[in-house]
Amino acid sequence: MSIKHLLWEKRTEFRGGELSEYFDLGKLGSARPEELRFGLPEASRAEVVSCIGEKSALRGNWDTETCELDLAESPAEQTDTHVTVAIGREGDAIVVDGFGELLRARGKEEAIPVRVGLVHAQWQKFRNQIMNFVDAHKGRVYQKIHHPDLIRIPWLHGDERLELMKPEMPITSGTVLDIGANWGYWSHALTRLGLTCTAIDYNPKNALFVRKLRRAMSGTFEFRQMSVFDLPGVLSYDLVLGLNIFHHFLRYRDTFELFVDLLGRLDTDHMFFEPHCPEELAADDAYRNMEMDEFVQFIVDNSCMTQSRLLGTVTNGRKLYLLSR
Repeated sequence: MSIKHLLWEKRTEFRGGELSEYFDLGKLGSARPEELRFGLPEASRAEVVSCIGEKSALRGNWDTETCELDLAESPAEQTDTHVTVAIGREGDAIVVDGFGELLRARGKEEAIPVRVGLVHAQWQKFRNQIMNFVDAHKGRVYQKIHHPDLIRIPWLHGDERLELMKPEMPITSGTVLDIGANWGYWSHALTRLGLTCTAIDYNPKNALFVRKLRRAMSGTFEFRQMSVFDLPGVLSYDLVLGLNIFHHFLRYRDTFELFVDLLGRLDTDHMFFEPHCPEELAADDAYRNMEMDEFVQFIVDNSCMTQSRLLGTVTNGRKLYLLSR
């Protein structure tokens, strides 16, 4: 890891001014009931609750005392009509109030509203890193973050594509290669569907975020910080994700040739593919540019894929395809 990257990592842990409006106490997050598994011993819980509204971040080791939540033994009284959580230093959502609401929600699959009362001071540093990124990228993260605290941050891409994929998912178990994983949205999502994912991203900044989010969201997928072109030999996976990534390989002759080689080494039965809108590369003097349907055919011609099916068009005008062997 370079000194430049280490300096960036430490510098972005700090942020001037007031707490972002996205983390206001009145702005609710959300979580699936099954994710809310941790509580605190009563003395520690009472201390944390007493600080809510007074502090946004709390130092100390209170978050190291977590235990599996037993709703049958939770305090009978509650002061909040929402489930209230505190976020530990590594992102764990720790329930501190609203136990009755959580008990009523247990067994449901859909997410419920949660109030984030406060966070550990170390988690606040990670928040700062994300918000400094947001400031530099038009006020939003690239993809929605399904974490009780961070889901409140605006995003460019939400769950629209995932909802198109779910009814067309070609496998219910097996391996997935997530190319250009960014912060791990797809690997988290497909892992929850029972698949075994390997996420690949070359960017060291993305690597920091995907690793911390994997821990915070109890992700079980494998992450490799590397170029996908450096994966050796035949790449055997049941499913490959090529979503909003392959057009980056068209910009220069050398990456284009590596891309063609990569396609020839894929041994997969299925690929979800989302091409770019061709006007996005038109002004960049790219080595190659293709219309969306043309790009699909290019992949078919240069890989083990033989057929394609359009699943739909998303709000940014890009199309989503399922390619099969």
